[in-house]
Amino acid sequence: MPGAASTSPVSTVEVALLLTAVAIAIALRIPPMTRGFIADEITTAMHFVEVDSLWTTISTDVAFNNHIAYSILARFSQATFGRHEWSLRLPALLLGVACLPALWVFGRRLLGPRVAIAATFFLALSPYHIALSVTGRGYAGMILFTLISSHLYFKLLDRPTHRDGLKFVLCGVAAIYFHLYAAAVVVVQVLLLLCLAARQVLGRGSGRFMWLESFRILWLSFGATVGLSLLCYAPVSSQLSGDIAQQGVARFQPLFPLGVLESLSGSTWAPVGIWALFAVGVGLISLRRSHPRQVAYWILLFLVPVSTAWLVRQIPLADRFFIYLLPHYLLLVVSGLWAVWRLAANRSRGPTRYALYALCAILAASVLCTWCVDPWRKVRHRSYREVMQAMQAQATESTAFCGVGGGVGKLEYYSDRQMFFPRSMEQFQQIAEQYSEIKCAYHGTPWTLATREGKKDQGLDVQAEIILFLSQNAEWEEFSDFTVFTYRQ
Repeated sequence: MPGAASTSPVSTVEVALLLTAVAIAIALRIPPMTRGFIADEITTAMHFVEVDSLWTTISTDVAFNNHIAYSILARFSQATFGRHEWSLRLPALLLGVACLPALWVFGRRLLGPRVAIAATFFLALSPYHIALSVTGRGYAGMILFTLISSHLYFKLLDRPTHRDGLKFVLCGVAAIYFHLYAAAVVVVQVLLLLCLAARQVLGRGSGRFMWLESFRILWLSFGATVGLSLLCYAPVSSQLSGDIAQQGVARFQPLFPLGVLESLSGSTWAPVGIWALFAVGVGLISLRRSHPRQVAYWILLFLVPVSTAWLVRQIPLADRFFIYLLPHYLLLVVSGLWAVWRLAANRSRGPTRYALYALCAILAASVLCTWCVDPWRKVRHRSYREVMQAMQAQATESTAFCGVGGGVGKLEYYSDRQMFFPRSMEQFQQIAEQYSEIKCAYHGTPWTLATREGKKDQGLDVQAEIILFLSQNAEWEEFSDFTVFTYRQ
């Protein structure tokens, strides 16, 4: 048995270890807080946070970009601390750090203090969790409230109370309000509840799977969660349905489930992912008899949402939408490691025992070492702030700012003056007639092809003529995936 559920008093050592994990988590998450915004954060700031009223925040959506609960928190954070990158990200930091004690409580109740505290340290060091805890979006909130919801779900199955039922509803609604994909967790909880009820009614297996009062409270809670979630999203329902109708179907990605597992493992190095997946498998096997409901829950929590999204191919589709799996994944990894360690401890002295100890140590070290080498590698960067700083440097009143390419409109967030976005060479020439200097930011790569061939390719965007002209008649400076042209008459 890899770990035992614990209701024993919390020791001083446990508290000290938990506080150490929290301190490490904060130390790793503070440095990226002041970096320039990425595209989604600028969309959040421009369209949902820095708007005229709270009603605009909760009633506006653009292509599924408004994580409404987070936008509300970010609005109050910026109102309190001012217009800074770190103030918009502060709620994500607090929600992300709060995930650590939440995981410890959840894991301790199910699997015991050793597994719980080790998984908490893993979460503190997880590159993906670090990235989402310093990004001004709703993912950290989704992780936190789906984790608390899972904790309350199993509490209600074991010892139902109306107070826990109310908490369960509030956490479910909060998770969905942070991100719509959290609704998948509610669907899985409903499916497992129905499976447990059917198995108990049919008399399969031995023992009681849940109390009748548990079923009643949970069923009423699901109804309340769905109703309140629909009420929360009512102001943007027409926009969401319109976006769904326009999105269409994505190209089939045969390796998408593996991509989700790779993101959870926190490393693109294949051996780490394989080792971690092995540990997850061992963890599931070791828990199948002592914790059958939890094992079923974890399997369904991955298979149902990921396979559904994978096969339906709804746009948008990204592995970060399933990041609520991360705490559960880490609990299984640690459970697998602990099972191997216990197996070795129960062996008599000999090669097998030491081989198992070595296997456990190598697995843990390979994961942690790849994480600690560069804990911020999952933190996304985009040069919007740096690009605008370069454009503003040595600019005069007779300098015009313009942008060409996808997403350049987001540069306006950092601009201290009006920007132009010409859609044709004629529009660009009209701007050039009014200013002695034009600084134009380009996001994309077609201009390099046009320059190399010395002509405009008919397959390029209609703006390629502008880029071809600038590449031949202007100075330029590159910033990651941006190019800043300086054109003078």
